[in-house]
Amino acid sequence: MKLRIGMAAACVGLAAGIAQAGTLYTIRTGDDMLRALDTQTLTFTDIGPLGVGFDFGDLGYDPNSGKMYMVQGFAGTGLYTVDLTSGGATFVGTHGSPDMFSLVYDPNGGKMYCGESTRNFRFCEINLSTAQLTVIGLTSIGMDAMTYDPNQQLIVAAFAGPGDLYSVDPSNANTTLLNDGAFFNNCGMAYDDDTGLYWLIDWSGNLYSIDPNNGYARTLRLSGLGAHDGLAAVTGGAGRYTLRISGVCPGTLTVSWNNATPSVQQGIVFGQNQGSTIIPGGPCAGTMLGVQGSVQLINTIGTGSGSGSVNGRAGTAACGHFLQLVEAGSCNTSNVAQIP
Repeated sequence: MKLRIGMAAACVGLAAGIAQAGTLYTIRTGDDMLRALDTQTLTFTDIGPLGVGFDFGDLGYDPNSGKMYMVQGFAGTGLYTVDLTSGGATFVGTHGSPDMFSLVYDPNGGKMYCGESTRNFRFCEINLSTAQLTVIGLTSIGMDAMTYDPNQQLIVAAFAGPGDLYSVDPSNANTTLLNDGAFFNNCGMAYDDDTGLYWLIDWSGNLYSIDPNNGYARTLRLSGLGAHDGLAAVTGGAGRYTLRISGVCPGTLTVSWNNATPSVQQGIVFGQNQGSTIIPGGPCAGTMLGVQGSVQLINTIGTGSGSGSVNGRAGTAACGHFLQLVEAGSCNTSNVAQIP
């Protein structure tokens, strides 16, 4: 794989929408304000107040319905949907747990799970129509936040206080220690396709990134934010098509992918910026990419089983810009990933 600048754009059929990766949603607990976080620029945008109580709760996104859900934590036992344009919460039902601190959607089973902390330690499936809980099992940890890692295909729980990360088996609630870390406060946590990192925001007003490909190394990105909790990304569901770039630029890069269609050719598309580019011709004419500016098809690859990686050298002209994968035939697109 070589990043060659100057090749013709749109040589394969391209489609799907602009990638949502890179934007996470959280709640500022002082005024129950829904906020959007851009993981590229580390800027926050206030969206609007929930209109209901929130205290140590969480957010979880269901890609099947396209809805963001919220549990209130100590503030109540309601399950709500949250409008991502206004912040307003709409009641769904009562789950009955006063200690429900975390939500996570598992694309493997197509289910939303929730976890308790502080006084109770149940891991449950939650019905998104009625809020009824189905108890999977008890854990020995507080599940203060949860996210799904698509690369390792794991549900990951954050245990606030000890600062540890655990995987959670959704079939029996068994937990396995992934990282014995340092203190963080009660928090929200989300995996971001765009950066390939976990992001964690807590009641101490700290924003961290955690690299699952580097021993779960934690980096403090921002502090002094005021208390926040809950964190979730808008994602795809089962079969989510993901792209990640690692390495150094200029130098050797690794482009890796998951959940592509097996045995289907993929195109690697380069763009100077994130944005939208309408494909002018071909089988998917009129659809958009999530990159813009000198858009070029730089290589084609075969994905075999649907997961894999390729290595190649990138020149200075590619550094800091963006790649996206697109499938021939199906016209599926991956998230947009930034070249280091």
